[in-house]
Parts: sequence; C-alpha cells; structure tokens
Amino acid sequence: MAFSIVQTTGLFQRLAPFVAAEVLSHSDLHIVDLLAMRVGVTDVDVLLGLALAVRAPRFGHVGVDLTTVHDSVWREMSHGDAASRDRISNLPWPPDTRQWRDRVFECEKLVGVHSKEPHTPFVVEASLVMPRRYSGYLSGLSEALCRRLDGGQPPVGGRHRVEPATPVDCELLRVGLDQLFGTGDASTLDLQRLGAAVAVLQPLTVLSGGPGTGKTYTIKKVLVLLRDQWRQIHGRDPEVALAAPTGRAAVRMVQAIGEDLDKLSISPECREWLGGLQAHTLHRLLGFNPRNSTRFRHDETNPLPHEIIVVDESSMVDLAMMAKLFAAVRQGTRLILLGDRNQLASVEAGRVLADITASVGPQGIRFSPEFQDQLQKVGCNVPLVSDQKQSPLADCVVHFVRPYRVEPGSGLQALAAAIAGGTEEELASVAEWVRGHAWRGRGPFSDLTHIPHAGDRLSGAAVDLMCAGYRPVLELLRNGCPEDHDLEQFHLRVLSLLGRFRVLTAHRRGVFGVDGLNAVICDGLLDLAGAPDAWWVGRPVMVTQNSYEIGRMNGDVGVVVPAPSNDLRVAFAGAQVGTIDYVDIARLPAHETVFAMTVHKSQGCQFDHVVMVIPPTRAALLTRELVYTGLTRARRHLTVLGDPEVLGQAVRHVLQRASTLRGRLWPDQVQQ
Repeated sequence: MAFSIVQTTGLFQRLAPFVAAEVLSHSDLHIVDLLAMRVGVTDVDVLLGLALAVRAPRFGHVGVDLTTVHDSVWREMSHGDAASRDRISNLPWPPDTRQWRDRVFECEKLVGVHSKEPHTPFVVEASLVMPRRYSGYLSGLSEALCRRLDGGQPPVGGRHRVEPATPVDCELLRVGLDQLFGTGDASTLDLQRLGAAVAVLQPLTVLSGGPGTGKTYTIKKVLVLLRDQWRQIHGRDPEVALAAPTGRAAVRMVQAIGEDLDKLSISPECREWLGGLQAHTLHRLLGFNPRNSTRFRHDETNPLPHEIIVVDESSMVDLAMMAKLFAAVRQGTRLILLGDRNQLASVEAGRVLADITASVGPQGIRFSPEFQDQLQKVGCNVPLVSDQKQSPLADCVVHFVRPYRVEPGSGLQALAAAIAGGTEEELASVAEWVRGHAWRGRGPFSDLTHIPHAGDRLSGAAVDLMCAGYRPVLELLRNGCPEDHDLEQFHLRVLSLLGRFRVLTAHRRGVFGVDGLNAVICDGLLDLAGAPDAWWVGRPVMVTQNSYEIGRMNGDVGVVVPAPSNDLRVAFAGAQVGTIDYVDIARLPAHETVFAMTVHKSQGCQFDHVVMVIPPTRAALLTRELVYTGLTRARRHLTVLGDPEVLGQAVRHVLQRASTLRGRLWPDQVQQ
C-alpha cells in the first residue's frame, strides 16, 4: 500500500517515520486517513493516536493509553539494546502526552463513549482509547458474566445470590465427593475437592493451575458428579461439549480424560460414557462461518444446546472469542473453564483468564462467607473467611497451587513457583538455580542444567545434546519393527519416544530460532537420516493448518515412517488412547519439521526433557510468561542454552496488555 493514497493534509509527513520504524503499518495509516476524510478531522496528532489504537489489538491490547504508549511500544518492539531504544525514542512523539491524550478524547467526530454516540468508530474507557468493536467485546463479556453469576446485577460488591442456576442434590454431591476424593482430613484445604464442588454448584467455574496440579484429574470427577446429578434429577445423561482453542488441545483433552478411567471408583457405564466424550475446537463448536470469520452460527439468538460445556487451555482464548462463547451459552448451562493463568496469553487481544482470576490469592481461593457455608454443607473444608465486598466471580474461581506430577524437592517446581510468585527475591533465584548454584539454602538441583552459548552461535555441547535427544527415535526406526511385534504398536512406541524430548525457543527466525535450530539438528543427524531430502524416515513433522477432511489439526506432531508399499507416510497418535492414524505425504496439509518449536506452539504439551534456547541478548518476546510456559512443559528435566542472566532479566519482564476487563470484574483490584 503506497503513501500516495493518503489525502489528509500533513498525515503522510507526520506518520511516515512511525511506518518506517514498523511501529505502524500502512493499513493503520490508510484506516485513519479514510476516517479523517469522511468526517473532516485534520489534527494529525489526533490521527496518530487513533492509528495507535488501530494497531493495539495486533499486539494483544484492547486499546492504547497514549500517556504510556512510548514505553509500551519500546517493550513490544525493542530487543533490549540501546539502538532499538533510540530508534523508537527518536520518533516524533507529541511532547506533552497528557495533552495529546486529551485532544484525542475530545475528538467527538471519531471518539465517543460506548453507551453513547454509536456512530463513532473509537471509544474511550478509563485511560484507554480503543476501536468500538473491542469495547463491545469487553461489555458483552462482562455483562454475560454478571448475568450468569448475579442475576444481571453488575459486580459492585456486597451480598449476592449464591444458589446454583439449576437444581443440585447436595446430599448426593456430598456422597459423590467422598467417594471420588475420600473424606480426607477436615483441617486440610483440598483444592481439587473444592474445585469439583464449585463446578457442580455454580453456573460458571474457572479451574486454574500449572501442569501437574490436577486440572484434568479433577474435571473427570466433575463430569462424574454432574452425570450423577443429571441422572438423579432428570433421569438421563447430560449433554456435554468438550472444547479447546486448537485442534491439538482438543485431541489431548479427550486423551487425558480417557486415561486411567479404570482407577476411578465409578460404574462401567459411567466409565464408558466418559471414554466416549468427544472434543471440538471452539470454532467448530460455535459453528465457524467461512463466509464471515467474525460471526458464528451459535450466538445469543441461537445458543448452544449443551447443558455442560468444558473449555480447556482457556489462557489461549482471546477477548473476542471468549465474548462470543459466553454469548452463545444458555443461562442454565454449566460452563467450566480450565487453564493456567500464569501461561502465555492468547495471540490475539486480551488476557482473559488472567483477568478473571486476578483476585485469587496465594491460597488459590477467595470465597464469600455465604458460599463458604454452602460448601461446608457438602463436606468441603474452607479454613478462611473472606471480606463481604468483592465480586461474585470470587465464588467461581479455584487456582490449584500444589503440583502432583513433579517431585516436591525438584528444581522444576522451585523454578516455576519462583517465577509465578514474582517477588524480587524469588526472581533472583532463577539465574542462580539455572547456573547450578544454591540460593538461600535451596539447590543446586539435579534436574536443571545449563550450557552457555559460544558467542553468537550455539556451542558444540549444545548441538550434541539436541541431536542426542532425537537419536533414539531415528535408531529405533532404522532397526525396524521386530517380526513378532504389531506395526501400529511399534509406531506408537516411536511417537512416545519422540514426545519425551523437545527443543523450545522464543523465535522463528535466526540462529536461535526454530528455522536455525531445525537446520542444525538435521545436519547433526545426517548419518541416521541418510540424505538431506525433504522426506526421510524419522523426520518429525508438525501440521500448521487445520484439515478437518483428514482429521489433522494445527499443532499435531507425527513422524515419517515407511509404509508396507515402501512409500513414506506420516504416523500420528489417534484421537483415542492407544490408536494411530496414518496420512499419506501427498495428503498432508501445511507442515514443518519440528525438532525445535516455539514456546507458543508447545502450549498444552508435556515432555520429559525440555531444552530451552535463550538468545544472547534480551528480546521483546522474552517475558516472564514465556519462560514460565517453556519450563513447565518439562516433566523431569530442563536444560537452558544461553546466559542465565538474560533469563533472569526476562522473568522480570511481565507481559502487559492494556484492557479494562479486570477493573470491570474486580472493582477492588487496582487495574494493571
């Protein structure tokens, strides 16, 4: 798009440096130019502010605070070096940012208030100016939450109704909780039992927690408890929908729910019912419309028919999608959100799960006294009393704080807890533990190792480690399936071995990005791969585009194996536990080699050993949330390649997204 299209006087000269620095795009400039011409606005500083508001959702923000936008842009686009800071600082920003903001707010032809002047394309809320569409998403989601929790009343504190939206047999619930969780110690706070009780009692439940804290373990029991309620009250099984933001996460959700069902104290019929549940992407659940990507078949006028909806990996759901989901859920439907509030937020605008769980303290709950009484009646111990003035949302949120999958004394757990805690003392431990040192009486830890870079490239030891992690997969395939073994079971073993090790990085490009790392690892494995051709036995492949036709979703990982006809095909784990699917290479959708993958792509995955590659210098993508997400992909061991000091700087860089949702939901919280 050329600058010659700009018609507003002075706009080209004013915004051209921002476009050249890639702070603004050509389309940002074009949009404000068209709006300015339509209504006759000529103040180019005002149009600069509105162009930044158009830009904001691309960087995860709902809107822009013009008094702090300079620092926000620097955090998003700089690489931590003086040159990038100077490049952004030297742009022609208005000298008085408060006066600039006021001029933008007062531009009545283009900027209004959500409840008034519906013709204005931009809206002011608190200190932000935002596109009206995102103001609509904020209002739609917060209002839907209020209707679901408090009979349509806004969350302004005080006493509120705690009865469930649909009938609950509390004695049946108490018996079911005892059967599935045990009677336990009355003095112990059992967050899993509490989370299950909340999910039965409340129309909305949010279960947050890191990997291994028992979210999937709990949701299986929640579904059993809800099935018992439905059969007792309605004489039938409930209509259940399982969903996730991505196809890969949906498949893993089904697999996780289907695992270890024989260990649950439930009937064979209930076990079969649980094992038969299917999951969909949110787009498919809501009815994706290829002709209009912003609207779905199911909405407030045509709600979803399900009685229970469970959404996994909710941290990945952006503001727009969450607003559309809530709009499509009937009032009587139980909606349960699962996720980890400390993980990376959605790629699109918003940080919804973190905003919804904002007021939950270190104990993982913040129930009102009224709801505590109700929980006591179903056998749940709640050894704390909260204040009266809070949001009704507090009675719906449980954050699991105890990991069960990792040994209590492990470095992985200590590192994750320190980063999630976020105090200066906790964050100071990160670099020391990764280095292999003790810190304040804890460590060193045997499950944390570190290999430094060799200047501006990977060290030989790092390359050897990465190649060694994948060699067992290629060697197993080279040896072939023993004659007395089932071929599908052999390939499942190969996939299992592949899933134990993964290299993660923040970037896609460069020596330390996905492309450079994949190339280095491929070169190091040529002796086993046989030839550097595009297709070779043992090549790990990740699908990058959904294909409902062949049942493969963005993020699915498979491995190239020989077919009986001596051709090559890709083996993927099937949707059901213990099954495998084969896809001919010619039918494979868009894909890439996946020895290394971005931390973003790894969300929802777990590996025995994770190698996390840190660039030599601080980069805008390196945030506390990214480091936390990467290290918590590891079950047993984490190796950091790079400078621990850069890692220590990264965990002090908190992802900041401009939004007013937190303030809407938690009036007693300071907006962040």
